[in-house]
Amino acid sequence: MHASIKAGSNLPLEIVTLEPVSGADGRQAAHGEVGSRSLGGGSFTTTYQWRGNGTVLLNLRHGAILAGSRVFASVSEYNTAWNVDRFIGNATIQVLNVSPYNGGVWVRLACGWSSPLNNSISLLIDP
Repeated sequence: MHASIKAGSNLPLEIVTLEPVSGADGRQAAHGEVGSRSLGGGSFTTTYQWRGNGTVLLNLRHGAILAGSRVFASVSEYNTAWNVDRFIGNATIQVLNVSPYNGGVWVRLACGWSSPLNNSISLLIDP
């Protein structure tokens, strides 16, 4: 351990070590693998739109999402239509947290711009 490493406001760097979890088939995951599992046949994608800025907690409802679902989220800015003209502009837009529940998923999103922007949130769900 490097006791002299500093981070942020000159605080000691916090080092967190995580162990792999078991996969869906019950086998222990290989080194560096975190519960490796193929996407199931019922996997699907969906998209939501939100116009805004700042940090917000979005409640994205969908009946096929369960608390144990794997949900992957991405966000991009778009001009007039999410499926036509998405782009990377000067704003920083980030997905910060994703937490599925029975009937939807919570997504904490940060849009670093001084005025509202068109944000397209895409989800890949493996129920």
